[in-house]
Amino acid sequence: MAASDADSIVKDAQKRVEEIKESYVVKAENSYNEIIEEAKRHADLLIRREISQTSAKCSKMLMDARNEILRTAIDELREKISGITNNEAYADFLKRTTVEAIKALEEKKVVVKVRKKDKSTIKKILDILKKEMKDVDIHLSKEDADIIGGVIVETEDGRVIIENTLENKFEEIKERFSSILFSKLKS
Repeated sequence: MAASDADSIVKDAQKRVEEIKESYVVKAENSYNEIIEEAKRHADLLIRREISQTSAKCSKMLMDARNEILRTAIDELREKISGITNNEAYADFLKRTTVEAIKALEEKKVVVKVRKKDKSTIKKILDILKKEMKDVDIHLSKEDADIIGGVIVETEDGRVIIENTLENKFEEIKERFSSILFSKLKS
């Protein structure tokens, strides 16, 4: 009987060992699965973060390239506009912008300013305009305008000034040009 009791105790002990062993195997598998899942979540997070950072860097590089193209194109546009003063049509531009400014002022006495290089051309234009616009007293300023080209027309007292200069025309064109160029660069 002692042997059978001993066998029963050993069997119970072995059964208990198996149960404990199975319990630890299950716990170990659960722990392993949790660790793997956590590692996957962490890896996904790192991948998403890296993708986001890379995407931001690419966007910045693309924006920088677009801005450089835009700057270069605007510089070329500025050069071309500055070159207008050497063109035969420049005198027509001076006349047209002078007439526009005089009409916009709606004054009886106006003063016209141009750069030193344009004085002789504007004198001829003003002689013609004085005949065409008899109701306006037009004078050429003794001062030279510090501009690339075009005209500045002001009231006799200087309170209202119209700047029909190449610089102003450039700024007007630049805004439209930049908008068009930027939209083309985006597509």
